[in-house]
Amino acid sequence: MHDHMHLAAERLKALSDALRALEQAEYCPSKTVDLNDVIRESIVITQVRGSASIKSNLGDLPPVSCFRTRIGQVVTNLISNTMDVLAAQPAKQGHGIHQGKIEITSTP
Repeated sequence: MHDHMHLAAERLKALSDALRALEQAEYCPSKTVDLNDVIRESIVITQVRGSASIKSNLGDLPPVSCFRTRIGQVVTNLISNTMDVLAAQPAKQGHGIHQGKIEITSTP
């Protein structure tokens, strides 16, 4: 029971941190954005829906200059839209509820 509570608390903290990062107002592009961090935060935000399993294979990317929150919104929307499409797919015969799989890969 204690392990489940600890895991739930960790997930809530990760979700809170990801949402906080997504909500920050940006007036200028950030010059040292780690896109893999943005992807990880988007996964945390969308994973609470639980309609698909998400696997990430994130390579070693150089920092980029961009509007971090805008890129985060795009990645979050892409994952969310993919989950919606997967959820709309009919379940496979004899397997009950359809469980989609999403794989996200980043390479330099």
